Amino acid sequence: MKREKLKAKRQLRRKRSVRHKIFGTPERPRLSVSRSNRQISAQLIDDLNGVTICSAGTREKSFDGKTGNSVNCEIAGKVGQALAEKARMEMTVNRGRSYITADENKRDDEEREVGVIAVDSLFSPVTRVRYRVEDTRVGQRTNYDRLVLDIWTNGTLTPEMSLVEAAKILRKHLNPFVQYFDLGNAMATMQRRRIS
Repeated sequence: MKREKLKAKRQLRRKRSVRHKIFGTPERPRLSVSRSNRQISAQLIDDLNGVTICSAGTREKSFDGKTGNSVNCEIAGKVGQALAEKARMEMTVNRGRSYITADENKRDDEEREVGVIAVDSLFSPVTRVRYRVEDTRVGQRTNYDRLVLDIWTNGTLTPEMSLVEAAKILRKHLNPFVQYFDLGNAMATMQRRRIS
């Protein structure tokens, strides 16, 4: 019970921090999407009047039994279409990776079109990361540090797998620096062969 209260408290704190930055009006409502492993729902909210304009989700009768055991991009697209039909607008749902800004989400033909609103996209399964560095001891030596990582995800990926993926990406980006001298020596021997 204590764990559930703590989880609800953290969700409320995240919600409040986001709500300070985003505000919906009748002309430009706020889109709120809630997703779990099995369900997804979306709402258009007018914060000025404090009302929900329309909503759609997999719990509705039209989605009864069609979602299966998990929410995928196809089901999310159907929820987006249902919300768009209720709100009388067109919506595009894509699959992606990492964070994409609204400018990158704009297509060339959308840039000049009136009434098209591109939004930021966050595809990362990692919702929160906390780290701390502690002093540690190995044998008689005390000048070592230990890195402690706490990782929270949305359930599509385990924290361990997200750490493995992040390490692979970091290794890929640092690889040219690690192989710098090897590449330099190889280039020098190739030049020597060309000269002689």
